[in-house]
Parts: sequence; C-alpha cells; structure tokens
Amino acid sequence: MIIYFTFFPCENRKAKYIEQLFLDIYDLPLNTVENKGSETMCAYFTQSEVD
Repeated sequence: MIIYFTFFPCENRKAKYIEQLFLDIYDLPLNTVENKGSETMCAYFTQSEVD
C-alpha cells in the first residue's frame, strides 16, 4: 500500500493555529491531553486523483 502525505510550510503563528484547529476538530488518539475533537481524520483518493 502506498501512503501519500501532504504538507505546506507556514509561519510559526499560523502553524500553532492550524494545530489547535486539528485538535479541536479531529480525534487524534495519540494526543490525549488536548484532544477534544470527535471527527475521523482520514481521506481516500483514487490513484488518478493523486496523480
């Protein structure tokens, strides 16, 4: 199975804001202290969409 990751560089202040949004929205089981979200963070794309 091939797994693709995406990222984009951003300023430290924006990165902290985005991180907090992820913690508030998505259920990230490895972060039990700040994790309040309940949504599953997962997306499926066909190979043609990735290409």
